Amino acid sequence: MALLQKLGKFGLGIATGGAIGGAIGTLTAPADGGTFRSRIQKHFADARKAGDTAKVARQTELIQRYREDVGDSTAMDDEAPAAMSRSDAVMAMGLSLNAPGAIASRQAADTETDD
Repeated sequence: MALLQKLGKFGLGIATGGAIGGAIGTLTAPADGGTFRSRIQKHFADARKAGDTAKVARQTELIQRYREDVGDSTAMDDEAPAAMSRSDAVMAMGLSLNAPGAIASRQAADTETDD
């Protein structure tokens, strides 16, 4: 009998947790799918940009430390991280969002380089 009471309490706990979780999920759900997807895409784009910025900063720091260690201020000049031009950055953002204009622009640029 004690086992049935424990199972009944466990089932009641599952039902209560499910109801509370469903209510909270309904109240905090995004407005619609498109808005949610755009927020997620923006979040990932921001994270990617922050990661790239951190990568360049770390590379620059390591190159500077190496230069100090070897005593040569021009060491690893060809290894220095290249800054992305503004037009390349805009094109990359457009491509990450699948913007038709950015895709067409990239295809045109690729075609010009193939000639």
